[in-house]
Amino acid sequence: MSEQEIIEKCMENSYRILTGKKTVDDIFSESTCPYFLWNVMDKESGIPVERDVFIDVVDTLIEYFENEEEYERCGELLKLKKKDENKHRRKTRKTNTIGK
Repeated sequence: MSEQEIIEKCMENSYRILTGKKTVDDIFSESTCPYFLWNVMDKESGIPVERDVFIDVVDTLIEYFENEEEYERCGELLKLKKKDENKHRRKTRKTNTIGK
């Protein structure tokens, strides 16, 4: 497998995991090259991916799929990123609320 094919597989697998189209187990059982942009085993062990890592992975995928002119995928990833930003904002507001 060429370096470019490995990169493509890595991006595809990462996209499928983040968008819920596949599980980690699905990819490991279906693929001879289960490459990802982050350590997916942390998720399997119940350790959440840090927010900064999540945002970096999503941004990397958006840039990659933008270059591939796969704009529908970019849109899905942007929605995912926006959802995370809103969730983080709500959590920050709740943490910073006094007397409630």
